[in-house]
Amino acid sequence: MNISSYTIILTYFMTAIGVTAISLVETIEPSFTAAIATGAAFSVYFNVTKRPPIPKWLWNFLAVVLLVFFIADYAYISMSLIVSSARFLAAIFVFKLFDLKTNRDYLMAYVLVFFELLAAAASTVSIMFFALLSLFVVGGIWAMIIFNVKKDWQRANCGGKTPPGEPPGAIFGLPFFFFVLASSVAAVLTAFIMFFMMPRMELGFFERKTANAIKVLGFSDKVDLGEIGAVKTDSTIVMRVEVKGEASREFMRLRGAALERYDGKSWTRTMKHITSVKKDALGRFETGKKSKGMFEQNILLEPLETDVIFAASFPAVIEGKFPVLMNDRSGSLFVPAPPYTRLEYKAWSSPGMRVEDSPRDMSSFLDVSALSEDPSWGAIKRLALEITNGKGDDAAKASAIERYLKANYRYTLNPETGKGKIPLEDFLFYTKAGYCEHFATAMTVMLRAVNIPSRLVTGFVQGDWNRLGGYFIIRQENAHSWVEAYVKDAGGYGWTTLDPTPSAGFGSYTQPSTLSLYFDLIRWKWNRNVVHYTFSDQRKLAMVIEGRLHLFVSALKNLYTTQAFRHATQAFRPDSIRAKALSYVAVSVVIAAAIFFAALRLSRSKGKTAKTPLFYLEMQRMLRRKGIVRKTWETPLEFSERVDNSRVTEITWAFQRIRYGGAAETPSLDAIKKALEGLKKDLRQ
Repeated sequence: MNISSYTIILTYFMTAIGVTAISLVETIEPSFTAAIATGAAFSVYFNVTKRPPIPKWLWNFLAVVLLVFFIADYAYISMSLIVSSARFLAAIFVFKLFDLKTNRDYLMAYVLVFFELLAAAASTVSIMFFALLSLFVVGGIWAMIIFNVKKDWQRANCGGKTPPGEPPGAIFGLPFFFFVLASSVAAVLTAFIMFFMMPRMELGFFERKTANAIKVLGFSDKVDLGEIGAVKTDSTIVMRVEVKGEASREFMRLRGAALERYDGKSWTRTMKHITSVKKDALGRFETGKKSKGMFEQNILLEPLETDVIFAASFPAVIEGKFPVLMNDRSGSLFVPAPPYTRLEYKAWSSPGMRVEDSPRDMSSFLDVSALSEDPSWGAIKRLALEITNGKGDDAAKASAIERYLKANYRYTLNPETGKGKIPLEDFLFYTKAGYCEHFATAMTVMLRAVNIPSRLVTGFVQGDWNRLGGYFIIRQENAHSWVEAYVKDAGGYGWTTLDPTPSAGFGSYTQPSTLSLYFDLIRWKWNRNVVHYTFSDQRKLAMVIEGRLHLFVSALKNLYTTQAFRHATQAFRPDSIRAKALSYVAVSVVIAAAIFFAALRLSRSKGKTAKTPLFYLEMQRMLRRKGIVRKTWETPLEFSERVDNSRVTEITWAFQRIRYGGAAETPSLDAIKKALEGLKKDLRQ
């Protein structure tokens, strides 16, 4: 095979990469991609048969036409710089395939493919991009070698009586292919290492936005009855949630929005007084009361057409790259506007009841004015009173209504229309069948009928469990509605979660195939460890590597001091080349192994709780000797407040700064040492 054939193969290898990259750009229609692919395919015949290239005047004319189209596309059609640029680049590239004369023309075509990859990078976070980038590296190295060989061959033979012709094709055989492949692997690995080493920065305006945000129902200011039912058969993934601790074994509801006004046909959020959530000492948003038993969630939210932030009931702390986080009186969390990009954040939720600090005006959560004039209201109220007759407190009444609806009504996604004038009357007295919105609406209204404040909540329930990655896959079909009632328990008055929907409403669980779980795990790891790789992750990786290197150096020092090592090294002459070579190889292998295992450990333990610093363990040991033991449910700060010692407080804050990375600098070790010595003296007194 001659070098011209290699060049043609390389060119269309790069063409396939470019066309695939264009297909990844969001909002570019498949028809446009198909047209580009068709034009590229036709150019194969044009180049193989060595037809004359496009005349220069025609090329210039087409370039001007495409430039005008690009401006019009950006200004009036797509109104997106990325999309219009991607179309412009793709069209220029196809025309360039009909004008390949010199090495410069080929290289220009490959440069256009590179810019098509950049357009895809700005528009997608698909792992397919990594595959395309790797293939482009292979093609790029291949191209550089081929064209440099051609250039050197022509330069070396330019003094001959005959034209230099082409280099022999034999030099581009199988060894050449393996060399290119090995060079590409080395380049990709080097780039991968540099990716994790280069300093991170916040991009702000330049962060990727998507035009293909997922439309979710049930989280706007107004939700029509039956709206959520429309998505109960949609398997589109909306988020992935990794839950840590014992709470991961319990059924989880991811709370979204709460609505309080019902007019017989729809629910409306009237409490639009939104306040900014304050941050704690660690820079996290305090969205509720912290309590024992809080559990952590790592949430990767897909681009959604909503400003609602989701977390398991009831969220107490949120940590994420939000400039501002807001909430309303119902405890719903919002960002200022729909982000139109993937969001990754952590949430700590308190299961059970959300206790209020003081009684509030509950009139909005008792409002039935829109139903009071409806003929069915009397029957609804009588039914509620009948169900709760003889029950004790409000909590018992709420549980009675919940059990009644579960036992006497049927779940279906296709409820029939009865004789009632409003959907709620149909559900309660005629069809006695519906989906989660009907059950939640009925319970909320009946609770208000017996003077118990209540509200309807929309969100998601846990979906498929990915056992390979240890996280839940939440889909549109997992959208759900439930009820929160304001009742009293041993801890005082507060909001508690009630769900009257029968178990059939949560669907029959089917374990996804292992192959699909593996693919989803790859997407999860790609988004978590590459797309959302942050400075905090980088710092953690550096600390792990540094710790491993310290251990390695210490081990070498200890090994050198042993008699056995000294005796063994006497067999090697200091000036022996073989001994030196073996030493270099051994050290290189050990260092490479240390780096590999550090990276492996980080990937396995990413997101897990960091190890407790030794000075904090020493403080706990000293206190334990005096009978002061930290309870399992106590946070470090709560334990510090109970001990009520300035030294303990100082050590605890140092521990918090190291543990959660909230400080710009590592606490002074001298200060920690003095605090431990002072605590030791205090305990002796």
